Amino acid sequence: MDGMQLLIIWCAVFICVSGEDEGSSCDVTFTVRRGTTNRAIPGQSLTVSCPVKHCGNVLNITWWKLSNTSSYKIIPNTENITIRQEYHKDDLISYLSFNQVSIIDDGLYRCALEHRDESVSHAINISVSDRNIGVKDPEDGGGNKIYSPQ
Repeated sequence: MDGMQLLIIWCAVFICVSGEDEGSSCDVTFTVRRGTTNRAIPGQSLTVSCPVKHCGNVLNITWWKLSNTSSYKIIPNTENITIRQEYHKDDLISYLSFNQVSIIDDGLYRCALEHRDESVSHAINISVSDRNIGVKDPEDGGGNKIYSPQ
């Protein structure tokens, strides 16, 4: 085999190997719907979800709450708050769970890729109020979920 034939074979192999990814590009994407609101009554438990198209990547999702100073502050795991992640076929779902919500938990939240400020979800509104008693949940497909004291 002369040098020219070897070069042609090497180029053909390179094109085949490098071309495998063409058309299969995938961007990590948050799929939280714009305008999402979760309602709760003080003292209730509440779990909020953040679905993410993970593209086969191992991700770590963090949760943030908008503070009074118009900046988001990271939410750590506490006695009352737990954060967990579950991988499904093409999605990762990160859950922010409150054992007992209180009025101070009311506000805007976001989920984000850890260490990547540009990759964040739409804001999720958590509304904690006694006025939510008897209110139907518009996020519930059939509209059958009604908030009631526990």
